[in-house]
Amino acid sequence: MTTKKDLIKNSILKVLFTSSNGLYPHSILQKTKIPPSILLINLSELVNNKLIEQKKDKIFITNEGKNLIYFSKYSERAKKPWLKIPSEFEIDSKYRLKYYVPSVSRLDLNFFSNLTKEDQG
Repeated sequence: MTTKKDLIKNSILKVLFTSSNGLYPHSILQKTKIPPSILLINLSELVNNKLIEQKKDKIFITNEGKNLIYFSKYSERAKKPWLKIPSEFEIDSKYRLKYYVPSVSRLDLNFFSNLTKEDQG
């Protein structure tokens, strides 16, 4: 069961996750609309848990924080069950990192020639 404190921390992490270059505390305050005293308490707890880090004046999300948001039940992925790959279509992890190079003979050459014509014109 999730508490209100967990929901606040997740909303802070989500805002930082979507930012490209960190955020100032005031920006987080504006985006989450959390009262300042509660925001500062939760920010310090997130720093202590190493989910976020503060560099100079900005706050950045760490890799642990990104993983927490990406795999949490609050993520968009969890809300959309059709994004989950069925187990019968999953492949072994040893093959997962190999690149797929299609056979040139199976490529649709008309598609690629149309792309080059659109780029030139």
